[in-house]
Formats: sequence, structure tokens, C-alpha cells
Amino acid sequence: MPYTDLFNVAFDQVKTSLATVANLPVVDNPQNAAGYANGFVVLQAPSFQAFNFNVAKLSFEIQIVLPGQGNLSALRRGMQIAASLMALKIGVVSGRPGVVDFGGTESPAYLITLDMEAQEQ
Repeated sequence: MPYTDLFNVAFDQVKTSLATVANLPVVDNPQNAAGYANGFVVLQAPSFQAFNFNVAKLSFEIQIVLPGQGNLSALRRGMQIAASLMALKIGVVSGRPGVVDFGGTESPAYLITLDMEAQEQ
């Protein structure tokens, strides 16, 4: 059953944009990311602020998980993806290098915050 509410439509739009720009698999459950040697993007459900019954500001925390040891060459790929996301004008408000831990394995990552407004039609 497809979800057609404003939150899920916005989620799907962000997921599609990320997959296109990052050219990496986009997963919504990090446990499903095993085996992606070239990296992957984690997109989880957004937090939101409601303005009224059909308009909300959504905030997505995105993790661009990169292969490598956390050195500059790995993070440069994260910066490249972040710059491409900014060029789409989809609401990137901040980004920072970081490290994420999945199953006891630490990986370099670029952590992006993306805000957008969603409206029910």
C-alpha cells in the first residue's frame, strides 16, 4: 500500500533526490546496509513542526556513510555529495564530518541536516 500523506510523500522525494545525487544506495534501516563497500546513505523518519492541519516543516538527519578509515579522501566524497545536495536547493541547512557506528564497526560519515516544508494537497 503506497503512502500518500504529506510526511511520506516528502520522505520519498528526499530519498529519490539522495539516491540520484549521491549515486549510493539509500537505506532507511542501517541494519540493511551490510555489504555496501562503496558507502551508503541512511535516511530516517523526519522530525516535524506543524503550522496547521496540512502544512509542516520537516527536518531530516541524513548520514552519508563512506568507505575508508575516516581520512580526508573519504570525507572529500562526503563534501562532494553535500555540495551536490545544496545545488539541488532542497533545504540543506548544515553538514559536518563525523563517525557512525553500525554493529561495532566505525565508519567515516558526513552528517547532513535537511529542512523542508511539506503541504497536503
